[in-house]
Amino acid sequence: MLNRVEIKCNISSSLTPIANIVHVFGKVYIEGASKSVIITKKKQQHAQLVLPRALSVPVETIQVELQQTIENKSHVRGCCILPDSRFILAYPDLNKVEIVKEDRSVDFSLNITAAYGVAYNDADNTLAISSWWFDGVGDQITIIDLTQRKVTKNLSLWRQTTGIATTNKTLLYYKTNKAIQTIDLSSKLTSEIVPNNKESFVDVAI
Repeated sequence: MLNRVEIKCNISSSLTPIANIVHVFGKVYIEGASKSVIITKKKQQHAQLVLPRALSVPVETIQVELQQTIENKSHVRGCCILPDSRFILAYPDLNKVEIVKEDRSVDFSLNITAAYGVAYNDADNTLAISSWWFDGVGDQITIIDLTQRKVTKNLSLWRQTTGIATTNKTLLYYKTNKAIQTIDLSSKLTSEIVPNNKESFVDVAI
């Protein structure tokens, strides 16, 4: 903030006779000058950001190593691995979904009609299970809460489904011999992504 200086002059009444005799005591000059403010800024210190160098590896050099083998009880159609290394196995002919620990022991299982495809949603720790088996068995998508270890929702689609994927509150699935569709789990609204698809089996991914 700039300080303002105010100058005042009061003439004593005892000097009035002198003021009447001397008409000019001197001259006062006022000069204007622009204000000058200098702002200094210290040089900022910049830290050097070091990014890891990504090494490109040719696909031909990638080697696959068998780490574990799990013997199936029947026909496994859908499977996935959870973040905690548990396995999800879907048996459509047994109408069952099994959650298997890393040591191959069964953690728990649930009865799901014609359980076929499996999709894990890390947003709310749930599974979405599509349904398909011979003779038209299965016409729903089942939502399993892994925390509560139970079925929390059944979505009736009036047609079999095979491939399935999920992201947040949206499911992407293949409606057999019809179309690839999405459904909003909150509003239950569906929309077709790829209409008029007459393939028997289609896998989808997000």
